[in-house]
Amino acid sequence: MNTDFDVCIVGSGAGAGPVALTLAEAGYSVVVLEKEPWFEEKEDKLR
Repeated sequence: MNTDFDVCIVGSGAGAGPVALTLAEAGYSVVVLEKEPWFEEKEDKLR
């Protein structure tokens, strides 16, 4: 596994996904770090 990245995005809030996608599509190697627990679909209270 490669551990060298061009960009490190800290936090996976609402803006992180689109920024990560845009950078990845532009050819950058991107990692997104998040400290919160993994989200489970069964925990989604909005559905």
